[in-house]
Amino acid sequence: ERFGVLAGLPWNTPRAAVEEIERVRKLKACGAVLYSHIGGKPVDDASFEPVYDRAEELEMPIVLHPTVPTWGEAVKDHSMITMMALQVDTSFALLRLILGGILERHPDLRVVMPHAGGVLPYMMGRIEHQTEVMGRGREHISRSVAYYLKQVFFDVVSPSKQALEFVYEFHGPERLLFGTDHPWVSPRIFMDLLDSMDIPEGEKGWIFGKNAIDLFGLEF
Repeated sequence: ERFGVLAGLPWNTPRAAVEEIERVRKLKACGAVLYSHIGGKPVDDASFEPVYDRAEELEMPIVLHPTVPTWGEAVKDHSMITMMALQVDTSFALLRLILGGILERHPDLRVVMPHAGGVLPYMMGRIEHQTEVMGRGREHISRSVAYYLKQVFFDVVSPSKQALEFVYEFHGPERLLFGTDHPWVSPRIFMDLLDSMDIPEGEKGWIFGKNAIDLFGLEF
């Protein structure tokens, strides 16, 4: 009773994915996993729209997770896939959810982005200049990219105090979730980093537990 589960869905067969999301919701699954691409299909492919519809209706959080990028051949050496490519690929996936209009059409869809938002928080100046000033990539959105990004939850899996301080200032404590990437990174690293930051105790409570309890509907 101390564990919650995230469901894997057969995204490559969207009708079956809808049926599965209904089944696992009845089994009290906390959320569902969405990989950064589905067999090479981008996450904003029109075939996945019914799955997002049902997830929104059932208040089922969608947790983004990296998989080997379709462009993995370019970064196959020097451990660059695990070092950086996975985080970049999930960043592309989240940007597609935004620019493809998924979050526009599903304003109540709850999405979790791993690795402290990937590269998006650091690229927002360029992204916003492209969309707001140059008018690029706005075919499916009516608001700024930053507006949709603020709807998304980030975990704190970035073992760098400077990075976490930036994400805390950029995103605020209300949508940050404690995470560790265990066993690849020791949980103690993130506990110590957060404790070393100038964060009010009440807000630390949100990050360490309350936000996840509310998001996933956890019961103790």
